[in-house]
Amino acid sequence: GGGGTGATISGTAALAPGTPADIAGAYAYLYTSTTDWQNGNYAYNQAIQGSGTQGTFSFSGIPAGTYYLEIFKDNGDGQWGTSGDLIGEYDDQDLTDGIQLTPINVSDGQTFQANVTVFLVQ
Repeated sequence: GGGGTGATISGTAALAPGTPADIAGAYAYLYTSTTDWQNGNYAYNQAIQGSGTQGTFSFSGIPAGTYYLEIFKDNGDGQWGTSGDLIGEYDDQDLTDGIQLTPINVSDGQTFQANVTVFLVQ
């Protein structure tokens, strides 16, 4: 049982239209379970590349499995989900109805394209 090349999850983080913010300084986070997400125990993270309304990310060589992808930029208070934060969850197009976490399943050698809409917390 030799190890494979791993999987890749890459994509874009785009601000919702009309959002008065800058994606620069945001991070992409991968969690391996909803419990880890709730506790803030991410498996991988990286800075979003880019600025303005859209940026990109790419996690390569990660083990096959199930991940939950979040984009987050803190407003500077060190708290999650407070006014002025930027938050995006993969496949969640509206944060006003609560956070919806959608799993991403990747196999060895697979590249998954994940485009995330990022919202400003009011």
